[in-house]
Amino acid sequence: MHVYAAAASGGGSGSLSLLILTLPLLLLAYLIFSQRRRARREAKVQQELAEGDEVMTRAGMFGTITWLNGPVVGVQVAPGVVLTFDRRAVIPAVVPSSRDAGQAQDPDPDAPDDGRG
Repeated sequence: MHVYAAAASGGGSGSLSLLILTLPLLLLAYLIFSQRRRARREAKVQQELAEGDEVMTRAGMFGTITWLNGPVVGVQVAPGVVLTFDRRAVIPAVVPSSRDAGQAQDPDPDAPDDGRG
């Protein structure tokens, strides 16, 4: 009886060890595939950058592209201040314009103050 129990448990451990080896490999393959897909998507977006696009640097600085020269872009971060970045260091960003920001803060500057804010 002991021989049968040992044989039954030995057969089950083989499939369990196969599962233990296969599962991490599948997870690793998925991670590599998703990283490559993300890299292709980012490269496509960076190739489509154009003058006038509002962008954000990877460090979090916002600006507008003023010129492109191959792998290098000029980003205006303030009036008269143009910084040079590697194209891979900038990503498109949705930046609220000063007009939109002003409307969000106070829609009617002539309206009476109701004391709520």
